Amino acid sequence: MSYGADKTQKLFNGKDLAGWRAPTGTWAAAKGVSLDPGDPAKFVIAPGQGVVVNCASGHTVDLITEAEFGDMEAHIEFCVAKHSNSGVYLMGRYEMQVYDSFGVEKDKYPGIECGGIYPRWINEQNVEGHSPRVNASKPAGQWQSFDITFRAPRFDASARRSPTRRS
Repeated sequence: MSYGADKTQKLFNGKDLAGWRAPTGTWAAAKGVSLDPGDPAKFVIAPGQGVVVNCASGHTVDLITEAEFGDMEAHIEFCVAKHSNSGVYLMGRYEMQVYDSFGVEKDKYPGIECGGIYPRWINEQNVEGHSPRVNASKPAGQWQSFDITFRAPRFDASARRSPTRRS
């Protein structure tokens, strides 16, 4: 992740979850993952170091960095099993979707596709969900990436949201 001028911070060191808030659940370092030939909705996890993986069951706690960020650029690399659904939250509120959407032309609602901005749900209405302009998703089991340029909200002295122009 980058923030400010020429400051880069690597959030995973390849071997453990130093720099991440407890509890970290069953997330762990591994050498790699591959799709389970008998069930492509699951991974076969190779022991070792290099990548961080969710537990074999696919369900655990959210990972949250100890560092807090405002404006930033983030490079996200990920591999998903078939039908996986996850996300990367910015400022604990804005979710960039990590989802198995390979070959999906248009999904159920805007923002559910991989790389989309997941919507907030207010009164059972999809609010501010945005699909990516292009579905660039690869098939489940292949490593993929996307980059995020995030500008944190600005507020004036009365706590009203300021215009989106740069300050």
